[in-house]
Amino acid sequence: MRYWNNGSIFRTWLFHEVESPLEIAFRKPSATEMLEHFDQVRSWIESLQNHDKTRCGQGYRLEFRRIHHRQMGEQQIPSRIYFEQYQDLLSFVKKREEFAILQQLSNQTRTVVTGLMCWLAGHPLKVLEYSHSWQQLLQVCSWFMAHPQPRRYLRELDIHGVDSKFIEQHKSILFELLNTILPENSMNMAISGLAQHGFERRFGLCYDEPLIRFRYLDKAARFSDLSVPVSQFIVHVPNVDTIFITENKINGLSFPAWPGAMVIFGLGYGVEMLKNAPWLQHKQLIYWGDIDTHGFAILAQFRSYFPEVKSLCMDEATLQSHRSLWVTESTGKRCLNVLHYLSKPEQQLLQNLQNNEYGENIRLEQERIRLSWVRKGLNDLLISDDRTVNE
Repeated sequence: MRYWNNGSIFRTWLFHEVESPLEIAFRKPSATEMLEHFDQVRSWIESLQNHDKTRCGQGYRLEFRRIHHRQMGEQQIPSRIYFEQYQDLLSFVKKREEFAILQQLSNQTRTVVTGLMCWLAGHPLKVLEYSHSWQQLLQVCSWFMAHPQPRRYLRELDIHGVDSKFIEQHKSILFELLNTILPENSMNMAISGLAQHGFERRFGLCYDEPLIRFRYLDKAARFSDLSVPVSQFIVHVPNVDTIFITENKINGLSFPAWPGAMVIFGLGYGVEMLKNAPWLQHKQLIYWGDIDTHGFAILAQFRSYFPEVKSLCMDEATLQSHRSLWVTESTGKRCLNVLHYLSKPEQQLLQNLQNNEYGENIRLEQERIRLSWVRKGLNDLLISDDRTVNE
């Protein structure tokens, strides 16, 4: 079966290689085994002979060698088992029908998408796995070769005999096939997997992007609460000086008015989406998260993209002044990693939380903090701007 599973039989046929006998390794009985288990050895030899091609017309060839045993005298034992042709082996392992399917699919592939032939040679069992949909897969590959980076939704692709649901259901195998046949300049080489719409991003398709929700905090703004796709947000440079980022949605909706500012909210660990917006480097960035292990983990993540980020209400004083509002983190879901990019006070507060210095798994959710305290924190943080938060 190893000859079948590793594809060597298929490659021999595919590349018209000269056939050589397919040797089958097997263990020969030792002199001691022949003496102590003679009946078993004889039964084994008879079984091998009964399936020899000379007796049953197909299968393997069996060769013997003569040995001289000290107690048993002259004996003949099997020395070589081999298949003269791959067809003999296919018959023996009952794979002739599947091999015929492979031949048919490979001929089909050679006609439609020649560039897949080497991939076929290395993945014959995967080809068989998708044999019932192989024709449609070839159609998709052929279409992408003719229309690289189409900038369309899957629903818009006009491929004969293929609908968008088929592509949705076969993204994994299509990812492999298209990677094989498309030139590098037709793919986004930074994308290496299917996660987060990886198929669409890799091959230049449109997709339902995550939205970034934000509010303009200036009372003079024409619009206040907006949601836009990530790709639009990262290229749009808003006319503001300060950007607040808060995890909780209701905090974003109730954030105090502030001239020349906006608040982004509801991202959590999704702050990663903001790292591709270079214009953020030229804004004052202030992050407000929960006082818990994950709140500091998100702050550290965001600060790894933008080192100048300040934190708001994520300090010892805030925690202690809201003691009656503390809750707890789930034991198995806490972030106990060593975090970088935190200030010394932030790092100390995180370590105290991780080590349960205040009690077991203590956390203070940002929506529990009094808004009067938040306004005070904003005034303290931005006092250099000579502004105060509106009540």
